[in-house]
Amino acid sequence: MVKSIAESAGVKVPTFVGYIFKYSLPLLLPILLAGGWLFL
Repeated sequence: MVKSIAESAGVKVPTFVGYIFKYSLPLLLPILLAGGWLFL
């Protein structure tokens, strides 16, 4: 629903998989690796 509203307003919205690869992995993967290294 949010995606369709944003697209009708002319905003480029990535797909769910594109969002994961573009935003989630680059931010969360280093945090996960640092936390694992720190606590293990």
